[in-house]
Amino acid sequence: MNLNKNCCIAVFGYNRPSHLRRLLIALENHNLREIYFFLDGPKNKLDKINQREILIMTKKNPFIKINVLKAKKNQGLKISVERGLKKLSKKYKFAIIFEDDCVPRKEFFEFIKLNLKLLNTKKFAAICGYLYNPIHKKFLIKEETFTTEFSNFCPWGYCIDLGVWKNYLKTQNEINKFKNLKNKLLIKIKKISNSKKIWTLGFMTFCKINKYNFIYPSRSLIKNIGFDGSGQNSKITNKFDTEYRKSKITNKFLPFSNHLNDIHEKFLTNNIKYFY
Repeated sequence: MNLNKNCCIAVFGYNRPSHLRRLLIALENHNLREIYFFLDGPKNKLDKINQREILIMTKKNPFIKINVLKAKKNQGLKISVERGLKKLSKKYKFAIIFEDDCVPRKEFFEFIKLNLKLLNTKKFAAICGYLYNPIHKKFLIKEETFTTEFSNFCPWGYCIDLGVWKNYLKTQNEINKFKNLKNKLLIKIKKISNSKKIWTLGFMTFCKINKYNFIYPSRSLIKNIGFDGSGQNSKITNKFDTEYRKSKITNKFLPFSNHLNDIHEKFLTNNIKYFY
């Protein structure tokens, strides 16, 4: 799969070699040439054991050139993502990002390539690959995958405009304007973030303030395998399982719908306890 030269692929991992192996197999099947791998530092002896397996897996991969960037100390996901994307933004315009539990389905990269020009219109901040239920089920009956938009971000396999990201990093104090936003989802994340470092809160708030929306497929092109109890934040649940059916990627664009966006936001708000 040949991507735009201004677009790179990056993976963020920590201590789950079995999950990472499934992701790498999926990436190998797309015939990708090169990826960046950001590995957070270990917290304990078990992490060190898991990371030895991860480093063997990534340094000796015969199918993809994997540029490993390992942190010496444990930073946490928030700092890992912020520093990693900042580093990539110095060289690339776009970045396709996976955490180690987000596995791309067959049509994912085709969908990203189709919508890179749309991402470059300054209306959108990112292309998100995972579509939450029940909207995924609503469109699953169709034999095509088309493009739609929502006002909320999902970090489970996405392509981000690194120019938007750089502007966010420059104006992180805009999170202080949060009190002026009457958004149930962000308010709920804000309450959780008092005890956890959640990187998406600041970015989502910045995008709300600056009126950025997000591009989505009409069915989920990412399989999240992290709700098995292995993650640092996510809990065990099957609420986010999505069925895969082969489909044709089309140029059809479904404009912003207040009704669908409300369903999207309500589902997120009601189930946010599972992944933060």
